[in-house]
Amino acid sequence: MYKNKTRFTILGLLSINKMSGYDIKKAVNEFLPYIWNESYGQIYKELKILLAEDFVIKERVPQENKPDKNVYTITEKGMEILRSYLENSKSNKILIRNELMLKFLFGFNLSFEQNIKKLADMKNKNDVILTKFYAQKKGCSNKKLAKKLFYPRLLAELVVEILKTQNLWAEKAMETLRSYED
Repeated sequence: MYKNKTRFTILGLLSINKMSGYDIKKAVNEFLPYIWNESYGQIYKELKILLAEDFVIKERVPQENKPDKNVYTITEKGMEILRSYLENSKSNKILIRNELMLKFLFGFNLSFEQNIKKLADMKNKNDVILTKFYAQKKGCSNKKLAKKLFYPRLLAELVVEILKTQNLWAEKAMETLRSYED
C-alpha cells in the first residue's frame, strides 16, 4: 500500500506549505539531501497522479516576465493518506544508502592513496552539507511555519550527528590507511 515513497515525500512537503514542482525539488535538494532524492521527472509524474486522485489541487500563478507557475496544495483527502502513511508502523525500515561506502567496501581494488582521496572528498562534501544545516538552524519569524519546521529541524540534527560521526570515521580510516601505506 505504501510502496511509492515519492508521493509521501511530496505530500509531506505540501503539508508544510503550498509549492510548485520546482519548489518541491529545491526543498528535497536543500533539506533532504542526505536522506532522500527525487528527480524532476519523478516529482512531476507523481504530482500529475496526485492531482488525478484529488490528493492535491493545482493553482496557476502568474509570474512577471515568466510563464505561469503551477502551485500545488495538499487536500484533506491528501492529508488523510499522508497521516495513514505516517501512522503505519510496518514501514519503519532503516536503510542508509551511501554509494561511497559501497565503493569503499571494495576499496582493495584501488590504492591506499585513491581510497584516502575518496574519504577526504566525502569529508569535504559532508562539511558543505553541515554548513548548510547549521545555517538552517536560525529561527523562523512565522510561528505557524516554525511549528511545521520543528520536526524537520529535529531530523536535521540527526543528519548533522550522522555526518559528524561519518567524518570522525573517515579521519580514523584515513589515518589507518596512511599507517599501512608506509
